[in-house]
Amino acid sequence: MRKARKIWSSKTAVFALLGVLAGGLIFLTSPALAAPEAPTTEAASGVTGTSATLNGTLNPGASGEAGYFFLYGGGGTCEGANTEPSAEQSGQSIPVSAAVTKLEAKTEYTFCMVATHLEGETPESTVGAPLNFTTPGSAPVTEGGGLSNLTPFSVSASTLVDPENEVTSCIFEYGETSAFGSTVPCEPGSLEGSGSQPVSASFTSLTPGTTYHYRVVAINGEGTTEGAEGEFSTLPLEAPIVDGESTSKVTSASAQLEALVNPNYQETTYAFEYATNNAFTGAITVAGAGPLPAEFADQPTSVAIGGLQPRTTYYYRVVAENETGPTEGPIGEFTTLATPIVTTGAAQEVSRTMANVSGTVNPGGVPTLAHVAFISQEGYEAAGGAEAENPYAGEGGRVTPNANVGLDYTAHSTGTIQLRELKPGTTYHFAVVATNSVGTTIGPDATFTTSPPTPPVAVTGEATGVTQTAATLTGTVDTSGLRTSMYFEVGEVPTLGFPELASIVPGSESGTTVSISISFGNYLPPGTTFYYRARASNADGVSYGAVKSFTTASFPAPPTLTSPPLLVLPPAPPAPKTGHTAPKKKPLSNSQKLAKALKACAKKPKSKRASCKRQARKKYKK
Repeated sequence: MRKARKIWSSKTAVFALLGVLAGGLIFLTSPALAAPEAPTTEAASGVTGTSATLNGTLNPGASGEAGYFFLYGGGGTCEGANTEPSAEQSGQSIPVSAAVTKLEAKTEYTFCMVATHLEGETPESTVGAPLNFTTPGSAPVTEGGGLSNLTPFSVSASTLVDPENEVTSCIFEYGETSAFGSTVPCEPGSLEGSGSQPVSASFTSLTPGTTYHYRVVAINGEGTTEGAEGEFSTLPLEAPIVDGESTSKVTSASAQLEALVNPNYQETTYAFEYATNNAFTGAITVAGAGPLPAEFADQPTSVAIGGLQPRTTYYYRVVAENETGPTEGPIGEFTTLATPIVTTGAAQEVSRTMANVSGTVNPGGVPTLAHVAFISQEGYEAAGGAEAENPYAGEGGRVTPNANVGLDYTAHSTGTIQLRELKPGTTYHFAVVATNSVGTTIGPDATFTTSPPTPPVAVTGEATGVTQTAATLTGTVDTSGLRTSMYFEVGEVPTLGFPELASIVPGSESGTTVSISISFGNYLPPGTTFYYRARASNADGVSYGAVKSFTTASFPAPPTLTSPPLLVLPPAPPAPKTGHTAPKKKPLSNSQKLAKALKACAKKPKSKRASCKRQARKKYKK
């Protein structure tokens, strides 16, 4: 059997045509067949503004059989488009034709017939002579279209119109029947050139919920074209649409109620209702500012309400109404703000200088800060006590740092708050204080008394190692658990004199007893009685030991010397009148100077004696 021959593709045909136009006929070799004889391109027939029939004669010739297609285009050349290739035929002088559409009116076209066959892997073709035809003017062409912006009262229509190279105008016809009855001009009002161009129009003053018929009518110098008839139904009128209830600017006594209202194409009024129950028993109604325009879009609405009670839950809704009927929005709720509700708890773990306190705070729907205020009993009374607006603000009153306790309507614990640097044995008043944007609440007053003070206990010990100029003093101190300073007071009279620091003794929780000694060396005058006592001090007070004394040893008495007989000398000659020289005195020892200085110090005022004696001892120290 002979192998079936393939149909030459459009792409291959265009390729072959380009070769023809570039250098004449193309002869693609085939192993067995020659190219078909040149076909005869014959005049086009049935030419209209948008279509034509292309004709020719096929002569397969020596090839035995051949297929064909037509090339056509504007601008004096066959390039542009091609018809579908046919199956191969056999015979001589075979008349053939192909219809083409979508031509442009008043346009000259050139076309060529192409004979071809397939054998092997490459096509072979022969192109006939080109011929021309010109499309006449044509009535407009309409196609497609659609609707948009449909409302109860209006709609927008659109379609495509090809002017067919004629100045063209168009209108839309519409009505409740196929007889139409109303017209509206297209936009744009005039079309030129070729190719489909969009036009549109709006139908207004329609009846809601009604079916309408419509079409486009296009007109140019070659005729009138009526587009396909379509239909649509306007939307029915409906009650308003309510959405988006909310509140803002909520305070303890006022709020703003808000909602979105869609008038649904009709003028619409609205009002807000609110009450303390969701059944709206005894509800108060507040009308809106004015009617909303007849549009289809969410319109923001709001009213301000006042005279509300703090910390109260209110229910509200919007009621919108147009000619179709009312619409009640969903029920919303809000709670008014309030000053905090505060409780003050009892003090715990009270010591000499610290106490732990706590309480609760209900913020009242607003971000709230809380602290503890405290003051001594003396300061509390001086500030006016329970009758004062804030007795903790008096002299000596203090507050702890603020802490955030939230913004809801739930009671929150403040947690443990430590009060520090208190005085021992002192009664304090305290309260939890909470503040928000609405106001400040001072909680109930509470009191506690710190543990009694624990001053140290000082005991004066014995003086040891007493010499002519030095001694070591001893003593003990019970620190009562606090850091303690230990001193000795020393003086030549029982009222004592200046204190001398012996040591600073660390305290402990259980208290401690420590032995202390201090040496007064090499500057005490001999043969002198000194009085002394231990002195200890800490944060809770001062303690003194018993007054004791010691006496420094005296120096030995100088030996007694035997005086020789006195010699009687002659009277001295009279001193010259020019001057007189007094005999020199024997200088005093350091001990004598110190004794003399101490006697002078004793005559000074009491407040200066201790310092005077200290300086004397340092000056005449051996």
